[in-house]
This record gives sequence, C-alpha cells and structure tokens, in this order.
Amino acid sequence: MLLLHSMFECSPNFSADDVQCLRSLYDAVCERECDVCCVDECDEVHRLSELLDIEKSRVALSSRTAKLWIQHLGYVDTVKTLIHAERIGDWDLHLSTVSRMLPLFAATGHNNYARCCTLYLQMMQDLPNTHEWLHSKLSGGFHAVRRCDQLWTGLSTDLLTEQVLMRAIKVSGGLTHGRGMTDSMRCLWVSSLHQCATVHSAISSLVGIDLTVGSDYHVDQGKSRKSRDFEHLNKVLESFVFNSPFDVNDGRLRNIASGIVVSDEDKINCDTAEQVLRTWKDHSYV
Repeated sequence: MLLLHSMFECSPNFSADDVQCLRSLYDAVCERECDVCCVDECDEVHRLSELLDIEKSRVALSSRTAKLWIQHLGYVDTVKTLIHAERIGDWDLHLSTVSRMLPLFAATGHNNYARCCTLYLQMMQDLPNTHEWLHSKLSGGFHAVRRCDQLWTGLSTDLLTEQVLMRAIKVSGGLTHGRGMTDSMRCLWVSSLHQCATVHSAISSLVGIDLTVGSDYHVDQGKSRKSRDFEHLNKVLESFVFNSPFDVNDGRLRNIASGIVVSDEDKINCDTAEQVLRTWKDHSYV
C-alpha cells in the first residue's frame, strides 16, 4: 500500500482513470461478477505490476531498511503461495514453492530443513519414473486432504491431524474430558467418529446451515472475518504513517518500531540475504 501510494505520486504514467479501472475490476472480482482470469487480461494490471517493480528497485537502492522490507514481502509471498498450493491441491505449485524455500532455509541456518527438502524434491521429481500411479494421484490434487467438496478447503496431512483429530480429542466429549484413554475407549471413539459426523451433517442440513453442500461459501469469506482482517490492516497502515519502512530520506538500516539504527561495527547483513541465497545456489548440492 505504501509503495503504491508513493508510486502514484511519482509516476505520471498512471492516471486517475487507470486507478478507477482497477477499483472496478477489484469490486467485480469480489462480487463474482467476473472471473479471476480476467485480471491477467487487464492491461492496467500489467502496467501496475511493471511500475511497482520499478518502484521497488528504486527504494531498495535508496534505503537498506526498504530493501529489507521488500525482501520480507517476497518471503511472505512464498508462504502465501505454499498455502495456496495446499488449499487448492496444486501439486506442481507445491513443488515449485518448496524449491523456492530451499535457499531460505540455508540462509537462515536451517540446514536440516534444507537437506531434507532437497532430498524430498529429488524423490518427488523422480516419482513419475518410480511410482507412476502415486504421481498421478498427487498431480490430481490428492496430496492435500479435503473434508468437503469445495475449492479452498485442502489441508496438509500434518495440519489435519493437529487441527481436526487432536482438537476433537481435547474438546468436550473427547477422550481427555472424562472418557479416558484406554484401548477400548479409543477404539469406540474412533469407530464412532464417522457416525457422529453423519448425524451432525444431517442436523445442519435440516436447520439450513449446512455450508458444505452445494455452496461456495468459505469461513474466510464471512463478514466477521473480513471485518476483522480489514480492522487489522488499518492498524498496520496507521502504524506505518509515522514509521514507514520505505522512507528513502534515511538510507540506513533501522528498526522502525524502536528507531535503533545499525552501525557498520554491528556487521548486520539481513538486508543482503538475497546475496546469501545466490551464494548458496552456486555452491549447493541440489
């Protein structure tokens, strides 16, 4: 948002009509009046992306703090892409994002993660030759688990175990609240889970709150979630008014919250992480 604001002030190549066109396109996508694919066909979106890349390069050369935050935005985008791949069950996007995370593990000192992910990628890339049937299933979206037939509902298996199974064990009626953890109770609880889910689904459908059948609704699209996200976004933007990380008037590396400035004697190089990543790629065993 801050980069866009400064870009619009400095760039004469983006008019008010272009901004209005982008706003109309955004509203149309949110209201599902047009498909998301229309965004890729919009000339204003492509020009905005090009101008934004130019603005990022400009501020990164002028300020170490801005350079650090631009790197941070790129890393956040990598995490969001990984979540996107899991939610929609896109196997190729999953592997591509994991490969982008490899140098990040190396640059931050997580060498075990870097080694294991490297081996994982090598095995998955060779999967069509070693296990063709399994590769076809994973490519079809079965690397993520779904509890309902909706687009944005895929979950990683470890996340499913933690958020669904472990939560069900600890809530009221679970094993840790009076039932006990004996072998017989665990067997009875696991064997009755699917029956309880069937009853729950039937009751939800009866009272008209079954959101998993014939609906594109998702909890992230709810009014309360949108309102909360918008409130949090405003708090972040308000904090950036007086502590902007993209202030090119001060080229030093500084903490925008405390105001502490890094000196040359500190030898802090977090803003040059991309150089570490390139060095790791050049000397890696991938």
